[in-house]
Amino acid sequence: MLELKRFLSVDGIETKDLMLLEKLVEIQRDRAQTFVEMVDKSRFVYQEPKQYAVKAAKKHMGHNALPILESLMAMLGNLDEWTVDSTQFAVEEVAKQLNLKMGKVAQPLRVAITGDSASPGIGQTLLLLGQEKTLIRIKTAVQYVKGLEKIG
Repeated sequence: MLELKRFLSVDGIETKDLMLLEKLVEIQRDRAQTFVEMVDKSRFVYQEPKQYAVKAAKKHMGHNALPILESLMAMLGNLDEWTVDSTQFAVEEVAKQLNLKMGKVAQPLRVAITGDSASPGIGQTLLLLGQEKTLIRIKTAVQYVKGLEKIG
């Protein structure tokens, strides 16, 4: 864990939250082969995406994403408990309410909060970010999609 903290620091990311770091290591352990790769795959936890990956945004952040993101913002914003299970359930409920498959809801959310279409499981990703960061990033993504609608 302290080794990852050192690698994050070298990459310009300072972290004082050792509990978050511990969760991060646990979640990313099987997804990364090296600490450098773990830092790269974990950057979204500490830094808001400067832009969305082009391919991911093109595929998952079109006009169809707006009702999904707005529903997710409302559902996730109303959670009293922020856990892997509670956030996963909320995403599943939005999919059910919108009559969509889970991937059609989770992927726009994943791009909104990480900037790309690859991350740990959506509940784990939401847990790592926390409620406040998640809602800010969804709001940013909603504005992004609305901006696309004005252009298109």
